[in-house]
Amino acid sequence: MATILSIVMMLILFAMVFLYIWFVKTLHSLMSAVSSEKRFCPAWLCWLLVVPVLNYPVGWLMLPFAIPKTVKNGSESKAVIVKAKLLFKLGLVIQLCPLFATYLGRVSMIEVLLFIILFASLIWYWVVAHSLKTQYFQTKAIS
Repeated sequence: MATILSIVMMLILFAMVFLYIWFVKTLHSLMSAVSSEKRFCPAWLCWLLVVPVLNYPVGWLMLPFAIPKTVKNGSESKAVIVKAKLLFKLGLVIQLCPLFATYLGRVSMIEVLLFIILFASLIWYWVVAHSLKTQYFQTKAIS
């Protein structure tokens, strides 16, 4: 029984890692779709979100600030600006949930609630970033 449980947990872990890498690939392709002179920072910086020690500080730079600013700079459409503001807010939520969980996580229900908020925000961020990439920016070769 314990062996089956450990195999299931490993499969869940691999699935989470795969989905996170796919999320970062979406962010990278969105950043790459904007011309390099309009980017807030280089597109390759997104890949530092995969590095375990650097993902939190780089996440503070990329999710609430660099990606929304790059998206705003890349298009003058009002719909893009509204979605960039949404990305900023979601990026803040994504970065603040682990911080709150560290200090408020003594109560298990708060920890579960913060995890649900974090997970929903990540999915929402991913959907908005993907829709921006496909609707407003023409994808080009990844650089």
